[in-house]
Amino acid sequence: MIKKDRGGPYREYGKKMRGFRQESGLTQSGLARRLGLTSAQFVSNIERGIALLPATFVPKVSRMYGIKKQTLIDLYTDAKNYEYTQRVKGG
Repeated sequence: MIKKDRGGPYREYGKKMRGFRQESGLTQSGLARRLGLTSAQFVSNIERGIALLPATFVPKVSRMYGIKKQTLIDLYTDAKNYEYTQRVKGG
């Protein structure tokens, strides 16, 4: 389960995304460039748990990381489910 913590509502998601990127040998800037972005801030926000990877990037990122698309989809779903549960519980 994804835990909400300091650093953003998707902290555990971000940690896992950072791990995938590091294992693939990419820097934040390198990933951003390969995604056609002008800044690494987008990648940083994901890895700090502030934002989630948009669905449009899933196929490309999964190829770059050498993982299945379903892995990224499941990670996203876990993060959103946790967020929803916390909102319902009022936490």
